[in-house]
Amino acid sequence: MKEKRLELLLKVQGYSLAYSNATGEVLFVRRCPHMHELFERLSVHGSRDSISGRWNAFWSAAELSIVPGCSAVKEICKSRTVTGLPFASSRSTSILNDDDMAKAWEMALAEGLPDVRKKLLEEEAENLKRSTSELRRVCQEYYTKLDRNALPMESLERIKKQINPVQRSLVENIQKYPVVTIPNNVTSYQIAIGLICLFANDIEPANQILSVSNPYEDRRLFLRLQVLASRIAHEKGWDEQ
Repeated sequence: MKEKRLELLLKVQGYSLAYSNATGEVLFVRRCPHMHELFERLSVHGSRDSISGRWNAFWSAAELSIVPGCSAVKEICKSRTVTGLPFASSRSTSILNDDDMAKAWEMALAEGLPDVRKKLLEEEAENLKRSTSELRRVCQEYYTKLDRNALPMESLERIKKQINPVQRSLVENIQKYPVVTIPNNVTSYQIAIGLICLFANDIEPANQILSVSNPYEDRRLFLRLQVLASRIAHEKGWDEQ
């Protein structure tokens, strides 16, 4: 499978390459044309042959999410495996032994995506919008507190100067936990944590979002960090709102 070749096939549907990594995962994304709050994604997952070491086994999923990139955890992303692709086993994984097979698989994937996407939208879009409404609202408010013209380290330094000792203690406690899901973006999470600790009592006082400083004990805090860090990191797919 060649990601650049697949990217050209998906470009006519409005998708662009969001990221690819060394573990065989490739993600394409576009804004949902009819629901601007959501992103339509196509993830492709590959694995190597145990003997030759070639990337030859692939499966794919259509996804609907409120973030465009790596921080799309299960509560904010719904997916459907793309089935019916050529050379697939019973588990929807296709074994592509040569370039002709790869080309045929890529073409079938691009052609079959609209039907899978349509079904996913019909089944999940309204529920996803409704279940994430509050999360999206507060994250947008946190994001507006950020100076978008500042460099990331400048923003982080400004936050450090603003927080009081109690807030600093909260920041330090939250940073003990592994919440980073966007590669090479620790600073984006540090900024997100700082913004929440600074402004939670103003933006969402009734939610008591900082009553527990362990994001694994309070999933609400974990999800806010994922969505907000995605915006701060400018993951491909975001535009200014």
